[in-house]
Amino acid sequence: MRFERLPKILFLQLNRFEYDYISDCRKKLYDRFTFPKILNLNNFLKDYEIIKQNYTSEKLKELERRDAIENDEGRF
Repeated sequence: MRFERLPKILFLQLNRFEYDYISDCRKKLYDRFTFPKILNLNNFLKDYEIIKQNYTSEKLKELERRDAIENDEGRF
């Protein structure tokens, strides 16, 4: 899946069940799942491969820092 652009707020729904073939039913997963404080989804952008080819690693790091600052400023 690729995004044209990312929304300001993204809701993710995780499938927290697995099928148990022995009991022939679904079982709830209680494993802990954590996300980093800043979630980088650039790899899921449609044009990210083009951006990656046209920018140096230093420029990409600067863009990521700028995005992180903008995200922090936009918090409620």
